Amino acid sequence: MATLQLTVPTIAHVENPNTITSPDELREWMDELPIANPLLTAENLLLSLQLLNRHPGALSELPELLSLYLHMFGDLLDLLRSGTGKPSAVGRRARADLDETVQQINKELAFGYKRAILARQAIPMPREVAAEILTNGLNFLANELMFAYVHYRREPANANRHGERSEGG
Repeated sequence: MATLQLTVPTIAHVENPNTITSPDELREWMDELPIANPLLTAENLLLSLQLLNRHPGALSELPELLSLYLHMFGDLLDLLRSGTGKPSAVGRRARADLDETVQQINKELAFGYKRAILARQAIPMPREVAAEILTNGLNFLANELMFAYVHYRREPANANRHGERSEGG
C-alpha cells in the first residue's frame, strides 16, 4: 500500500502548558490579539501555531484549530493590504520583520495541514473536511515556494518531497 510521506516539525516530548488545543479557547485568545499592531499580532500568532504544531498529544480538533488560524492569518493579510495597520509608516526593518514573520506563519500553517493530513488515518473525518485540509496544505506549500522565488531564496529544504508518495509503510 502506498503511503504519503510529509515533512513536519519534530513533536515535543512533553506538552507545553501554553499550547491552546481548544477551539473555544483559541477564539477567545485571538479576540485579544492587538490587530492594530500587525507585527505583534503576527509574532503571537506564529508562536501559538508553533506550539500547536509541536504538541505531542492527539489533536482531534486540529482541522477546526487550523481553520481559526487560517482566518486570523487572512485577517492579518487583509489588514496589511488595506493599510489600516499602517505598515507603510513602519520602518524598512520593521516591514522586513513583518514580511519574514508572515512567511513563517505560512510555513507553520503548511506544517499544521500536513500534520492533519497524516492524522487523518487515525482520526476519521468527513471527505469534505479531508479535501479542505489537503487543498489548504497544498496552497500553503505553494505559497512557501512563491515566497522563496519572490525573495530570490533557495528552494526550501525538502520542497520537492512535501507530497512525495512512497511504497510501503
